[in-house]
Amino acid sequence: MTSLVAHVGGVAVFDDLLPGKLLAHVRAAAESQDYAAREHKGIAYEGVGTEIPYDPWPVLSRALGRQVRPVIYEGRPLTFFRRSRHGEDSTTWIHPDTGVDGEFAGVLYLSEPGGPGYGTAFWSHQEHGAQLDPAELTPELAAQLDRDGQDDERWQLVGFVAQRVNRFVTYPVSLFHSRMPQRVPADHRDRLIQAFFFD
Repeated sequence: MTSLVAHVGGVAVFDDLLPGKLLAHVRAAAESQDYAAREHKGIAYEGVGTEIPYDPWPVLSRALGRQVRPVIYEGRPLTFFRRSRHGEDSTTWIHPDTGVDGEFAGVLYLSEPGGPGYGTAFWSHQEHGAQLDPAELTPELAAQLDRDGQDDERWQLVGFVAQRVNRFVTYPVSLFHSRMPQRVPADHRDRLIQAFFFD
């Protein structure tokens, strides 16, 4: 049974999102499909898989206790698998998801953590705080945040959700966040998640 284990500062964490048989089916599909770079609004994202073998939106609606409306991108609900391999650099590290239409983002962890410190971190910028108002975003600020997003000395860590298989974390797209660790060490297993964007 899905259980809410934390709800702090707009971040909600649910354990055991998918029933056992469905979880096994989804993990097998995620582990066996091809991954490629995908472009979204001019940014190339590595390790994206788009063949989702189930309808996740009723599952999210039940967990959240309300009707979830997925963001539609290129005619499809916006959800995908993402694989981070050891030694791979992320095109973005600390960032908000305000470039995506919709109010909320979500991550479902599908792999065991590669080691301690795996999960999703939330950050506060030295100048701009813990979240970004899209109305304040200018090209200059976007360029600054892109640069600062690769430099953790510009940020203070304000929250962390540990990775666990079948744990789902959701948060407003305006929050600055990152995967942890930034790079998967060579002797650690790949990180595999499913990402969601919705209202």
